[in-house]
Amino acid sequence: MGLTHFLLVYNAACGVLVGHEEYASAGEAGVRYAELELAHRGDDIEIVLLGADSIETLKRTHDNYFGHGNEILAGILPLVGHAAA
Repeated sequence: MGLTHFLLVYNAACGVLVGHEEYASAGEAGVRYAELELAHRGDDIEIVLLGADSIETLKRTHDNYFGHGNEILAGILPLVGHAAA
């Protein structure tokens, strides 16, 4: 399996992964990384670019980005959506 470039968008203040993008091309990933770094300059959002064979591998090797805060958020979002409905 080839290397995939994963761009993680992590809210450091909340400890929550707010998004991720996958790229086959290192060049495309690098361009997007630079765009997001510029867009989030000065806030608590960390932009992280990592290479791995799968997102599952990243979850094992970089579990700090996929950890407990994300489980809490996953539990809260359905409640918020339900309350707004």
